[in-house]
Amino acid sequence: MEKKQLTVEELMKLEMDELQEIIENNIKEAEVLLNIIRRV
Repeated sequence: MEKKQLTVEELMKLEMDELQEIIENNIKEAEVLLNIIRRV
């Protein structure tokens, strides 16, 4: 069974997609925190 080697470009795209997801989640969390802070 031969393992498929990812090219550097494919790896970078995967990492960018993951980073994008993490950033979007962080933005959502930050917005929730801001809303809570504004209510105080």
